[in-house]
Amino acid sequence: LRSYLMPVNNLYPLPDLIEACKNYAEKTKRQITFEYILIKGLNDSLVYADKLANSILFI
Repeated sequence: LRSYLMPVNNLYPLPDLIEACKNYAEKTKRQITFEYILIKGLNDSLVYADKLANSILFI
């Protein structure tokens, strides 16, 4: 779904982006803010919310 909504995902896959965020947070000791746009009927289910939460939980 991310590749469909954001073609940049082909250059920066989500696992790579999450790893880069972890590294940044560890090196700088700064908090990272994530923004998520809900699109009704496309990515607004609890399934997607759980996936997102699990992906960024330990950053």
